[in-house]
Amino acid sequence: VKLVGRILGYFLLRYIPFRILQPSVSAVIAGSYLAILLREDSMLVTVVGVGIANMAYCVTRIELTLLETDKYFFGTEGLATAASVMMGLGYLGACFGAICAAFLSIHYAIIITFSLSCF
Repeated sequence: VKLVGRILGYFLLRYIPFRILQPSVSAVIAGSYLAILLREDSMLVTVVGVGIANMAYCVTRIELTLLETDKYFFGTEGLATAASVMMGLGYLGACFGAICAAFLSIHYAIIITFSLSCF
């Protein structure tokens, strides 16, 4: 699913502007988590929702990778600082998500991830 998301992200970014694509894909991720929360007893909804959220996350990851190296967005002087802050926060979020998944129940981890993805 991740590979499909990365390929899809590359093609979507060519035809849809970044400012439209990023919120749209974030809404898909939030909708997938919301479907999991509302239908927590259905294994099919859980599997499909996590798959769609994972694929959509990979679409946004392609955009963020391009954004980290875009000198026109941050300017040439702030590029290194901005890219390192973006990457550091991304790694911090991944660590926090892994900690939540390891030590909390799945429903609390989904609620926390859903809440953080809205910000």
